[in-house]
Amino acid sequence: MSAEKYLYFRKATAAANEDDDTTGSNLYPVSSLRGICSGTSNGRGVITDDADAFSMFFTPRASTGSGGDADDAAGDNCDVIVVAITTDNNQKAVIKSLVEEIRFGKQSIITVFDGIDGEKLNADIEDLTIISVVNAD
Repeated sequence: MSAEKYLYFRKATAAANEDDDTTGSNLYPVSSLRGICSGTSNGRGVITDDADAFSMFFTPRASTGSGGDADDAAGDNCDVIVVAITTDNNQKAVIKSLVEEIRFGKQSIITVFDGIDGEKLNADIEDLTIISVVNAD
């Protein structure tokens, strides 16, 4: 059995901004990835057409406390990270490189984007435009 792999994201471009869940370090186990789609999603899953971005959806890191009941739709929200790319409509190539790194890469922590170090999984990744984390109650 292989060990779990993790996806790492950091939007901050200066260490002084490495202090919260929207710009600082974020780490998700690959097993929490629920899906990816083209476009820009907000924290509620509303997706806007965007030729140079894709959205990644994760099981929330923290419990929202609501249990996802029918009366509280916010309890069903995912954590969302939007990845900006430089080439319009090139989402498939970037997503393919991510899947191949997950499947065949040797590193347990896969850096998707790190604004401080300039490290990125694929040369076409430009930035993280949105990190929307479901806050715990």
